[in-house]
Amino acid sequence: MLEKKQMLKSTPLVIPPQTLLTPDASLAATKNPHPLHNISSDSYKSSSLLEKRIRLLSEELDKISSRAKKQDVQLLHILKIRKSQENKIDEYKILLSERNKTVEALSNELAVKTLELNKNLDREDLLKSENKLLLDRLLLEKSQLAKKVNDANEYLESMNVSKRLNRLNTN
Repeated sequence: MLEKKQMLKSTPLVIPPQTLLTPDASLAATKNPHPLHNISSDSYKSSSLLEKRIRLLSEELDKISSRAKKQDVQLLHILKIRKSQENKIDEYKILLSERNKTVEALSNELAVKTLELNKNLDREDLLKSENKLLLDRLLLEKSQLAKKVNDANEYLESMNVSKRLNRLNTN
């Protein structure tokens, strides 16, 4: 209400041109037996117009004030939502940071396990090649032993055959 009064004080007073006394109007006033009657009528009209203007401005001020209040409520709601979203962003930043640390730890662990696996695969290849050499040497030895045994068996067989022949011949 105080704002309305201040606005009304700052609004210039407009007096309709009919109420101003012109030289013709002053002549007419002198000829008219009741000159105050015309001035009072013009003042009434001017007052009526001013009251109408005040009422219209007051209504417009009420509408603007109502819109401003609605916009204030909306702004508060938007600010509340914004704060909520900022809090969520902060929470997501913390989660992301924790996940990044976890990913980094898992990545380091994966690198260590990969190195261990590569070492184990290299060791497996080495052991396989050593086993192949040992197996080849063992098979060669067994083959040589088998050849010696076969040679010995052939010799014994031939000796047995010659003994039999000798016995047959001696008989």
